[in-house]
Amino acid sequence: MATTNPISFEIKSQLAKLLATENITMMHDPKSFTASFDTRNRILTLPMWTNISNDLYDMLVVHEVGHALDTPPEKWISSIADICMKYHNDKSNTETLSSIRDFMNIIEDARIEKRQKIRYPGSKRNFVLGYKELYDRDFFGINSKDTNSLPFIDRANIYFKNGTHLNIKFDAAEKVFINKISSTETFDDVINLTDEIYGIYLKKAKEEPVTKIANDVDDLIDELDQMDIYDQDEDGDEKEDQDEDGDEGQDEGNDDKTFSSEKNHILESITEKAAKESIKSIVIQTNVDYINLTMPKYDLSKIVDDYKVVIPQMKKDYSKNYVNLNFLKWRCKEMNTISFMVKEFEMRKSADTYARQSISKTGIIDSNKLHTYKYNDDIFRKLTVLPKGKNHGFVMFLDWSESMRNQIHDTLKQLFSLTMFCNRVHIPFEIYTFRSHFSSDKISQFIADSNRDTLYFDNFKIRNILSSRMNTKEMNEAFDVLWKIGERQGISNSDNMNQTPLNQTIFVADQIINNFRKKYKLQIVNTVILTDGSSDRSKIVDSTMNPKYYTNKSVIVLTDPVTKKTYQIKNLQSYNTTSILLKILKERTNCNLIGFYITNSIKHLTYMFDISDKVKKDWKNNKFVGISNAGYDEYFLVKFEQEQITQDLKVDPTMKKNAITKAFVSFAEKKTSNRLMIKSLMDRVSKNSVV
Repeated sequence: MATTNPISFEIKSQLAKLLATENITMMHDPKSFTASFDTRNRILTLPMWTNISNDLYDMLVVHEVGHALDTPPEKWISSIADICMKYHNDKSNTETLSSIRDFMNIIEDARIEKRQKIRYPGSKRNFVLGYKELYDRDFFGINSKDTNSLPFIDRANIYFKNGTHLNIKFDAAEKVFINKISSTETFDDVINLTDEIYGIYLKKAKEEPVTKIANDVDDLIDELDQMDIYDQDEDGDEKEDQDEDGDEGQDEGNDDKTFSSEKNHILESITEKAAKESIKSIVIQTNVDYINLTMPKYDLSKIVDDYKVVIPQMKKDYSKNYVNLNFLKWRCKEMNTISFMVKEFEMRKSADTYARQSISKTGIIDSNKLHTYKYNDDIFRKLTVLPKGKNHGFVMFLDWSESMRNQIHDTLKQLFSLTMFCNRVHIPFEIYTFRSHFSSDKISQFIADSNRDTLYFDNFKIRNILSSRMNTKEMNEAFDVLWKIGERQGISNSDNMNQTPLNQTIFVADQIINNFRKKYKLQIVNTVILTDGSSDRSKIVDSTMNPKYYTNKSVIVLTDPVTKKTYQIKNLQSYNTTSILLKILKERTNCNLIGFYITNSIKHLTYMFDISDKVKKDWKNNKFVGISNAGYDEYFLVKFEQEQITQDLKVDPTMKKNAITKAFVSFAEKKTSNRLMIKSLMDRVSKNSVV
C-alpha cells in the first residue's frame, strides 16, 4: 500500500487550496487529531496523517475541505448547545454535548460528502477506496459486530460512509429518516433533522429501561409464585418482608432515582466513538514539542533608519572635518574603471538585445523594391522588433557585525563601486547595514506571544547608508564618512559593530523590497545579502521572557499569512533556518536573491553546504566561487583582498589582430578582477535586462 509521508504534506496543502477554491492557509498540526477551520483567518488545520494510502489521504482532505466550505463553525457550536438546552435544560454537560455532536456530525458528514462528490466528481473514487481501507482497518469498530444490531444512528453512519455493501437493514420508520438525511441541502436542514432524530431516540432511551424493568419484575413474580417461597403467618396470611424499622423492603421512589438519572439518557454513537480512537492510529505520534507561530509584521519606522538620520549621526563621530586624500585618489582611479565597466555593461545589453531581436514582414509594399518584382519575391517592408527592456533595482543588506572589522574597508570599496556604477547606468538602489541594537553581550531574541502566537523580536536595527535618492552633495558626504569609518575598522559611536541578526533582517526584508519595487515601478529587484558568517544563535522566549519556551526538542511550525504556507523549523540555531526564511522571502517578493559570503577559507563551510571537489578547485584558483544549494538564487563565496595594481592596456602596432584581442581580454579581466561584487551583479543584470 502506498503511504503518505511528511515530505508530501506541502503537495497535499496545495491540493486543499485548490479544492477550497481560495488561497486559504493550510497547516499540518502534529498536535491535532482532528481537522479544524478558522473562518475568520481562513486557516485550515489538518492532522499529520501517516501510513495511509494516497486515496485515503485525498479522501480525508476532500472531506475536511467540505467542512471548511460548508460547515459554519459558530453555528455548529451554538446549535449543539441549543439542542442540549432543549432536551436536558443544560448546555454545559460535556457528555450530552458530545452525544448531540455525534448525531449532528454523522448527518453533516453525509451532507458535505454528497456536496463534495458533486463538486469534484473525481473524488468519488477516493471515497470508495478510502472507506474500504477504513473498513479493512476496522476503523469504526464494527467488524466483530452484527451491523444490523447497531442503533439506528450507527447504522446510518455506516450506510452513508459507503457501507451499502454491508447490507444494512432499516425498518419503515427508519427509512423515512434515511431519506431525510439524503435530502439535506443546508446546514439548517442538518440542525432541524438532528433535533428531530435526537429527540425521538432520547425519548425512546428514557422509556426502554422502565419497560424492561417492569417486564423483569413480572417475570420474577411469576417465578416466585411457582416456587411458593412466600412465608405465611399462623393465620395463613402472607407475610411480606420488612426491614428492621418495619418499613417495606422496597425503597419508595427508587425507580424515579434510577431511571430518571441523566447518565442513563446519554445516547452514544458506537461508530463515532470508535472513529475518534482509531484516528489516533493514523496520526504521527511524536514526543517533539511543536510550537505554532505566525510570521511577524512590523512597523518599519521603528526598525529602519533612513540615511538622512544615519549619515548626520556618523558625521558627529569626527570632531574635525578634513579632506581625505586617500579617498580622493581611490575615487579618481576608480572612475576610469567604472567607466570601462559601464561601457562593457551597455555592450552586453546591446548584444543580448540584438540576439533576441526579430524581423517580420509588415504586409506593406516597399516602393524602393517594387521595380524588382520580376526576380524578387520579397518586396514588402520589414519591421525589426526589439524585445522590451526590463527595469532593475538593487537592495543590499550589509552585515555590520564585529567579525566584519578586518574586511569592512575593502567591502565598503566594493559598495562604493557598485553605487557609482548604478548611478551611471541609472539603476535605483538602497544599501542598508544590519546589526544588533545594543551591546554585543545581548543577543537578539525571538519572542513568541502566547496570546497571539505571533513571532516578533527585539534588539535589532537596519540602517540605510547609501541610496539613489541622494543628491551629489549627500552622496559625497556619505562616501567620505563611510571611508573614514572603514579606515578605522568600523569604529563608530553611533554604529558599533555587534552581533549578526541575519534571520531577523530576512524576516522584515520583504516589506523593504516590495516598497522599493512599488516606488520605482520595477519589474526585477535584485536583493543582495552580504555577510561573513551565519545568523546569531538567537533563541525563542515566551512573552514572559522565559527561555525554556523553546527547547532542543521543539519544532517551530511557522505559518506565513501572505503566502498561506507553513514551514517547519527543526533547529532555530542552524543554517537550515536561514534557508527557510530565504525561501519565504523569495516567495513573498519574487526577487532575484543573491548572497555574498566573505571568508578566508571554505573548509569550515562544509557542515552547512555540500561543497563539491569542483567548488574547492575553483575556490583554490580564484578565491571566488558560486554555489546553488544555500537558499539563494546565487550564492558567492568570496575573499575580498587588497586591490592590486591594474596595468594599462599595452598594444604594439606590429601586433596581429588575434594578439590584440587576447591582450584586450586579459586587460579587461584584470581591470575588473578586484570588483567581484559589481562584476557578478553586472553579469546578472545584463543577462536579464530583456524579455
